[in-house]
Order: sequence, then structure tokens, then C-alpha cells
Amino acid sequence: MEENLYDEFGNYVGPEAEDDEDEEDEDWLGGMDGDEEPKDDDAAMDVDEEKGADRSVVLHEDKKYYPDADEVYPGAETIVQVEDTQPLTDPIIAPVKSKNFDILEKKMPETTFDFNFLAGMMDKPGLIRNICFLGAMHNGKTLFMDQLVMETHEKDWKINKEVRYTDSRQDEQDRGITIKASSMSLVVPDSKDKSYLFNVMDTPGHANFQDEVVAGLALSDGVVLFVDVVVGLTVHIERMIRHALQEKLHFVLVVNSIDRLIVELKLPPSDAYHKLRFCIEEINEKLESLYDGVGTEVDSRVYFSPLKGNVLFCSTLFRMMFTLDSYATLYSQTHENSFEAKSFAKCLWGDVYFNEETSKFQKTAPDADQPRSFVQFVLEPIYKLFAHSLGEQKEDLASTLAEVDIYPHKRDYDLDARSLLKKVFLQLFGAGGGIRSFIDMIVEHIPGPKENAPAKVERLYSGDQNGAVAEDMKNLDHTGYLMLHTVKNYHRPDCNAFDVFGRVMSGTLFRGDRVKIMGESFSLDDDEDLTIREVQNLWIYEGRYRVEVSHVPAGNWVLIGGIESSIKKTATITTASNEEEVEIFRPLKYPTSAVIKVAIEPLQPSELPKMVDVSAKLTRRTHSLKRRLRRVANTSFRALARSTSTASCTTCAGCMVTWRSRSLTPSSNSARQWWRLALLSALPKLPTRRTSSTWSPSPWRRVLVRTSRRAR
Repeated sequence: MEENLYDEFGNYVGPEAEDDEDEEDEDWLGGMDGDEEPKDDDAAMDVDEEKGADRSVVLHEDKKYYPDADEVYPGAETIVQVEDTQPLTDPIIAPVKSKNFDILEKKMPETTFDFNFLAGMMDKPGLIRNICFLGAMHNGKTLFMDQLVMETHEKDWKINKEVRYTDSRQDEQDRGITIKASSMSLVVPDSKDKSYLFNVMDTPGHANFQDEVVAGLALSDGVVLFVDVVVGLTVHIERMIRHALQEKLHFVLVVNSIDRLIVELKLPPSDAYHKLRFCIEEINEKLESLYDGVGTEVDSRVYFSPLKGNVLFCSTLFRMMFTLDSYATLYSQTHENSFEAKSFAKCLWGDVYFNEETSKFQKTAPDADQPRSFVQFVLEPIYKLFAHSLGEQKEDLASTLAEVDIYPHKRDYDLDARSLLKKVFLQLFGAGGGIRSFIDMIVEHIPGPKENAPAKVERLYSGDQNGAVAEDMKNLDHTGYLMLHTVKNYHRPDCNAFDVFGRVMSGTLFRGDRVKIMGESFSLDDDEDLTIREVQNLWIYEGRYRVEVSHVPAGNWVLIGGIESSIKKTATITTASNEEEVEIFRPLKYPTSAVIKVAIEPLQPSELPKMVDVSAKLTRRTHSLKRRLRRVANTSFRALARSTSTASCTTCAGCMVTWRSRSLTPSSNSARQWWRLALLSALPKLPTRRTSSTWSPSPWRRVLVRTSRRAR
């Protein structure tokens, strides 16, 4: 160990400092030897210039300690937060909130039709049908809608899962009921492969949501009445049928849940026929009384009968449906069209029997045990399919189904009984489980928008029925005056705005048009409830997605964006350049009125504007909800003072005021001014007088003056 590296106390001091100085000199010379000089003068001058640049004086405010945001994140948006513009509880950059409220399609689904073809069919009023599904809760409306969706949308639909496609809200899926009416526009073919545009409104069945049903009926030309064969008509549906008859709408009947007669009640086929017949006769009897109550003419009354073709037998749970005509056609195709299907269909209902010896139908039973023709040719085959599918093994069932030309896939036999029966009936009744029989029934018994336009205008329009505007609506003129009736407000997927849903009664609505919006309070004498807006977007509403279009002609349903700020409930829309005397469409009328009244107030007075805004949105979204803002009358001065956050009063007016959080004396001008401001902050709870320019709380002004004088 070298002694010169340590001091006398044994501490390490290292080598002498001369070596470090030599190394620093070498580093300063840039690695050159001490005796060596620069080769040229220009290099030396460059070094001197660099040294001069480094030694330049830079002021403190001109120094740059950190890089700019554009240098670190090129192309990013820079947000400069000004001081005191946000509450301390809110972050400077709020996180993105994803609302799990609606169930929406992530991308445009694939359909059996092209949307350009759908837009082209909107110009053909003879091929359009506007219908509304009406029925009690759990009567199969939404599941029936699923069959229409599955037939027109090409997706991997699971056979053992109920989709409930039009229940696009999360709470609807959780509760298993429909809360808000939802519409879809679909292009569907009939039994002759002719395409039609169906605008279908799926409505709630619960009695509490009848306002949604009334809105759907206002847009429709016909009603599809769903009745559970076991339950029958309910009181709520009777009221809605009365309302639909007052609106002069056309009806067809869907007798649903015929599977319950087999699986739950376990009725024999003959008893099931009597149950079906009794259900239809009961509905006709109720219609008779409703027709008398409404005052419908005898010639205009229509009753349900399977022989007329306006009754559809259905089981939405097992995806099968048929009319007598479609069932007769199925028999005719099975026997290679050896007989006429229409003649055979007329023999499938009522007290009609088939004589096997003569091969003819007759009205008297040839034998005592001879079943009716509907039981023999319709119900017994369905009963047998249920029995074989539920009771036989895989091998025996395959041979049994092969006898009626039904060949399920091998993996279908591994499904549960309900899913297997769905597969069987889908093959038996054809595409969609017989959905084309439903299309044929609607096309035959529900009129198009042009045929029903005179009755619709007479019922809805409050103006002159012989004027130019009314004539255009009755003729469904695409080139006439624009008239649009809005009845619903759908919220945006981000829940930040509403879009208006309605029906074009005449003319054509284009994107970018400037329109007049007349509310329910508008009249020719008082045009206060009139605004002018520009149409920003037009959509065809499809439940879980939207299809944007450029224009919508008369007779169609449309969803409009950009005009919702001036619409509360319903509205009448026309072009801004229309100089005719246009009246509004009548507001919606409901069979019953609300019976529950709730009084609400914010816990914190500062949140009163927020509560008012939320209540306005609820009123706009819910038709039957009525809002009334009331200010508390005869409010005492003490209660008013206690409603403020900075002052309190121990007795009534004329007392000595106690100032708690402000070091102000009652006699000072600043104290009186502050007290006036405190009263004004509680103004929403005070009765005030409104003038054209300013307001004046006259009863409280005297209180202020009297209080300030006595305080002196």
C-alpha cells in the first residue's frame, strides 16, 4: 500500500491533483498534444465563434426551459385552461363517458334489401304500408317483430335466444317489457315475390305506457291486433281499440300463443278449435259494442273471420304463423296442385266436415266421431309434430319428419325441444315460419297511405278541409305544400339531444330545408309558438341503427335532426316560404288521464336550473307527462331569508337582521344592496310581475324598504 494515498489519520485522499489538471488540459485541447497547434486559422475562428454564441446574454423571460406542446405532440389539439373557469371538482380534461343506455349496432348490418332500393320505394305510395302493433303485455308483439327482422337482416341469429330487437334500451332488456315505442322500415316480399315497404311501429303493452301507443296510432294507417288465445282481450286493449276506431284505422287480428293450448292447457284438438273460435267471437262482440259507442256506420264496420283472411294464427314462441289461405296453399303444393287452394281454404273453418267416401266437404258430420275440417287438416298435424318432436328419439323422429318433407340438420337433433320445434316449423311453413302469409294479409286488408289520406287528414288536421293545403294532403301530393306531423322525440345515442319523429303528409322534405315549426299553442291569431329552423339531418329509423337519406316524400315516416329545440310534444312543420294559412295538426288525445301528481324541488337551490332542464326533457320524451312550475305564494320574509346561504332572520319582516357571514351593517348602502341581491337569488320561489323588459317583485320591494328603515 502506497503511503502517499492516505493521510495521517488513515483516510484515503487519492493521487495528487496534477494528473487531473493534465487530463483537463488534454480534454480542453480536444485530444491534441500540448505542443501541437491547430492546422489552419479557419478552424480556430469557428471555435471562437461557437464560444461567442454560447456566451450570448439571454433574458429570463426569453429563456425556454421546456419544449412546446407542438414539439412534443405534433398534430395534437392544445387546450389552454384559463384560471377560474371550471369548478375545482371538475377535471381540466374530463374523461370520456360511455353511456350503457341503448343497445346499438356497431356497424351497418347486412340486409336482404339494399337501402337505395328502400329509398326508391318511398316514392311508390301504393307499395307502402304503415302499421302499428297493438296488444297487451307479453302477447308476442316484440317476438313477432323479431321474425320480421330475422327475415330481412342477415346475421348469425341464435335459434335458442330471444333477441327482442326493437327493445333497444338496456332497461327494456333487463325487465323483459317494451317501454318506448320503436319503429322499423323494412322491405319484405309477399307470396308472389313482390316487394313492399313496411313501416312498423312496435308499441308497449303495459297500461302505463299508453301514450306511446297513441303516438304510434297517429302515424299509422292500420292496426295489427295481437291477442293471446288463452288470456283474450284486456280492459286496457279495449280502450285502445276504441281510440283506434275513433281514428278510423283498419284492423287485422293475430291470434297468438296457440302453442299454449297444446303444451300448457293440454287440450285435445277439438277443444282447441272451440277455444280459438270462442276467442274470435268474443273479440267481435266487443267490437260490436265499441262500434256502437263510437258511432261507426254499419257499412264501415269490419269483423274478424278466418274465412275473410284477416285472421292470422300464430305462435311467436315457436316461430310459426299461417292463415287459412296459406295453409291451403301448403296442402295444394304438397299434392302437386291437384286442387284449388282458395276453394279448399273456404272449407277449413266452421261446421264443415270432410267425407272420405265421397271426397267432398259437407256441413253435417258423416260420423259421430268425425272432426271438423279445421281440426282434421290444421290442428291434428300440428299436434302430431309437437308429440313426435317431444317424445321420439333421434332416429325415429328423423324418419317421421321425412314423411312430410322436413329434413333438419343432424346437429339440430342435439338442440333442446323448443329449438328443435322452431327448426321444424321454419321448414314446414317456409321462409320466416310463414311470414309471407302475414305480408299477404296486410297488403290485402290494410290500405296504403294514399288510400287512407282523406280519412287521416279529416281526423288530424284542424284547418280548412277544402283549402289548398288540405287538398294536397288528401291527394298525397309529393310536389305540393310540405306538411309534416311530428308525434315523438327520440334521444340521440349520446343522450345530448333529441331527434323528431313524424310522418310526411304532403310534399317532400329535403335535408337543408328551412321550415316553420308550429307548436301545439300556435294559431293564426297568436303565432308566438312558431319558430324557423333548418333541417340538418334526415334518417330512416331502424330501432338499433339509422339510415341517412337526402329527402323523404309524402306517406313515409322520417326522423329529423336539428329542429328539436323548439318542439315540446307534437308539432306541425311546413316550409318557411309557405304563405298559405296553415293550421296545426290536433294534439294527441289519450283515453285516460294521469292520476299521480308529484311535487319535487332541489335539495340545493343552486341546482334549480338543472332540475328545470331535466323536467323539460322528461316532458318532451314522455307524452302523458305534464309539467307545471309553481312559485310558492305568501312566502314569509323569514322563510325567504333562510333560503339564502349568507343571511338569516330571527323574526318576521321589520326585525333587526342578523348578518352572519358578512361584516355589514344594516344601515349601510352596501348591506341593503347585498340583501336585494340575496332576494333576487331566491326569485324562482317568489311571485313576480312580468313586464316586457324588466321584472319587479313589488310585494317584496316594500319589505326591503321597511326593513332597511327600521334597521336604521
